[in-house]
Amino acid sequence: MKLSAFNQENLQAIRNDVNTALKSVEERYGVTFDIGRISYSSESLRTKLTGTIVGAVPGASNSTEAQYLLGLKNHGYMYGVTEKDALKIFSANGNQYIFMGIKSSSKKYPFIVKRIDNGKLYKFPSYFSTQIKASKEFAQK
Repeated sequence: MKLSAFNQENLQAIRNDVNTALKSVEERYGVTFDIGRISYSSESLRTKLTGTIVGAVPGASNSTEAQYLLGLKNHGYMYGVTEKDALKIFSANGNQYIFMGIKSSSKKYPFIVKRIDNGKLYKFPSYFSTQIKASKEFAQK
């Protein structure tokens, strides 16, 4: 199928096909790949491809999660959290979240959390460190 223009529907199909094609490369080299956000116009697209060596960052199941855990390792001290706080479950706004790590480039909302009921990632401000530190419950890896 030849495309005449990029749109949301065919971008999702392209993302799926690229992920499928990358599976053999991931298996061959022991690397996981993550295609980032795709920006596009009608005639071109642009994305960031991130690769992470499997097992290089304990607790990460893909390269995006690995980036957040590395951010936690390298910058957690600035926010009062450590690697031991990764994957802790805490409550906020009537929902339960898993602390995934830190996006160091985001100064206002550096904490990346995953909502348990829908699996979506959210950005939280650093003052949630007290709730994260107080939690004793961890998500299963």
